[in-house]
Amino acid sequence: MHLHHTGSSSLILHTWEMTKEVDKSGYYVLAKHVVVEFVMKDVVGLNLSGFNHQNVIFGLQIEKTSEGFRLTLDGCHGVSGTIEAKEVSILLTPGKP
Repeated sequence: MHLHHTGSSSLILHTWEMTKEVDKSGYYVLAKHVVVEFVMKDVVGLNLSGFNHQNVIFGLQIEKTSEGFRLTLDGCHGVSGTIEAKEVSILLTPGKP
């Protein structure tokens, strides 16, 4: 997460599909890895808590607001909260980070 009062800020997430398959060690096989980058221009609202060395989210919602967009981070371990920005674009990069 890179936050700037003016200009562009970004939130970068690594996500994947958890399959029903189990590997030799007993772990679920993960597939379709992708790095998702949310590029936010002109952050106008910020309400985050729990930020630490490892931030795992359970989910993320994005919604249109009167001033632009709101990203809501549903925290699992670490950061949770909302980020509001006038503009948001999404970049996808297949594979692991």
